[in-house]
Amino acid sequence: MYARKSLALESRFVAAISVVLTRVSNYPKQGNPTVLGCRWMKTAKFRYIIYYREISSVTIQVFAIAHGSRRPGYWLRRTRRP
Repeated sequence: MYARKSLALESRFVAAISVVLTRVSNYPKQGNPTVLGCRWMKTAKFRYIIYYREISSVTIQVFAIAHGSRRPGYWLRRTRRP
């Protein structure tokens, strides 16, 4: 999506996602709580939100990297266990 506009923009987007994923990995409880034990954290300078859940002290499950204008809760169906 961003690569069509500019490779530099794409690089900044990937870096912003990486920063949040690193923070989530190091400090999973820092994200804002939401339903079903899940949490969320926003990216800087991009309107994206990462929804995740801490499974164990070494495992984080990411459910969605969603644009802020997406329908709230659309990712909830992904939290169901098989």
